[in-house]
Amino acid sequence: MLAPETIVLCASCGGRLARDQAGSICSPCRRTFIESSARREVSIARDRARIKTAFDSFGVYGVSDQLGITPRQAVHALFSSMLLPPVSSRRRLLLGQLVDLREVSHVDAAQALNISRWTVATYRQLLGIERASAPGPRPRGW
Repeated sequence: MLAPETIVLCASCGGRLARDQAGSICSPCRRTFIESSARREVSIARDRARIKTAFDSFGVYGVSDQLGITPRQAVHALFSSMLLPPVSSRRRLLLGQLVDLREVSHVDAAQALNISRWTVATYRQLLGIERASAPGPRPRGW
C-alpha cells in the first residue's frame, strides 16, 4: 500500500508547493521577496545623505524616525548604505535584537542576548543609541 501524499502549502500565499521544494515559500513568492528587497536597497542607497544626517545626529532611532521604519530595519538600512562596517549575519541579527531592547540596562540586555555588558555598551555606542536619548531639539518634521 502506498503512503498518502503529503501536501505542503506555501507559508506566504497558501499555494501548493512542489514535492522537491526545499523551503516553506513557493518560488513566485520568493522571487517577489527578492525583487522587493532589491528595490528597497536601491531606495536606501539614494537616501544615503539623509540617512547619514539622521544617524550622525540621533543614531539608529533617528534613522528609524526619519525613514518611517522599525529600528531593526534602520540597522539594515545603515549596513546597506555602508554607514556601519560590514559584519557577519549573526552580528547583524544581534544588533537588531539589541535595538529592540531600547529601555533595558546594559546588564539586562547582556543577559538577554548572552553577551557581555561591555559588548552591549560598545554596540550601543556604534549604533548611536546614546545620541537618540540626548536632550536637544530635533530637526523639523521629526
